[in-house]
Amino acid sequence: MIGILIISGVGIVSGEIASNPTIDSPYGPSMGYVGLNYTFYFIIPFEIPGSDFIINWCWDDGNYSGWLGPYQSFTIVNASHTWSQVGEYEIRVMLRDINGASYNSDPWAIHIFPGTILNISNISGFFWKIGFEITNIGQNNATNITWKIHTQKGAGASPLFGQGNISVLPPREHKYVNTIRPLFGFGVYQVITNVIGENAPPIEKRTKAFVFGFFILHIQK
Repeated sequence: MIGILIISGVGIVSGEIASNPTIDSPYGPSMGYVGLNYTFYFIIPFEIPGSDFIINWCWDDGNYSGWLGPYQSFTIVNASHTWSQVGEYEIRVMLRDINGASYNSDPWAIHIFPGTILNISNISGFFWKIGFEITNIGQNNATNITWKIHTQKGAGASPLFGQGNISVLPPREHKYVNTIRPLFGFGVYQVITNVIGENAPPIEKRTKAFVFGFFILHIQK
């Protein structure tokens, strides 16, 4: 047992804390999708004696963050994790002070649902248009997919040259999309493609194109 002083609303009282008590849980989202990264937070309790703490996040899927820190009391710390399997997981934090005393948090539950994974490929162009292929390489329908195409020359602005929405893209299917605004210029441009789905992580791909007037003569693969 470790003796401590606790400041209450009416004064200072003495108390004791076990060498391995349970403390409040971390907090964050309570639901998510496979393949997406989620961030969680934890407040190091000021009631625990000591000033330097290290923490280890347990993700309940066989993975740990490893010991992080040191941190001061009442510090808000965070860590992120991605789950690869559907399921219900309980996130815990293990806290240890510089004297070796350890503390375990209450669990925070998150339910991970099936997600989708999208892919960008075959970026191409010829006469004023640039297009690319979106493929669903996951195991579930990708829904409400938003895509965009930007171009940029040097360090200048990156204007939007095309965008659109795909309501549903089934697994292992693909769709080719392209700009509707003409691209005119001379020299090397950077082509920036972005895709995000309702239940899929956002992706971005950058490549270079050589433009001569309205002709896209070459796009780097």
